[in-house]
Amino acid sequence: MSLNGKHALITGASRGIGRGIALKLAESGVKVAIHYYQNEDAAKQTLAEIRKRGSDGVLVQADVTRPEQITGMLGKVKADFGKLDIFVSGMRRSIRRQRHSSSGFARRFR
Repeated sequence: MSLNGKHALITGASRGIGRGIALKLAESGVKVAIHYYQNEDAAKQTLAEIRKRGSDGVLVQADVTRPEQITGMLGKVKADFGKLDIFVSGMRRSIRRQRHSSSGFARRFR
C-alpha cells in the first residue's frame, strides 16, 4: 500500500514517539500536520526534519483537552490539506483523558 500523497495529523508530533511516526510517514511521502501544545521550537525542528526527508507539513497548536481547540486544529488541517487520510494520537499520557468518539472526531473534520 502506497502512502505517497497521503495527509496525516499526528498529535504530539513534536517529540517522542509522535515525532518518530511523523518522520517515518514523511519518508513514505506523507504530508504531516505536526500538532504541538507548548513546544513550538521542537515542532519546528520536526517540520525541518520532515522537509529533509523530501516531504512537507504544517504546524498546528492546540490544547487537545479543549473541544473548541480540537475543532480549530481540524479546521486548519482541512484548510491546509483539504483532506485527512491518517490520524495518529501520539500525545503524552499525562494529558487528562477525555471521551471522544471516532464519529464525533470525523464530524469535526467534515
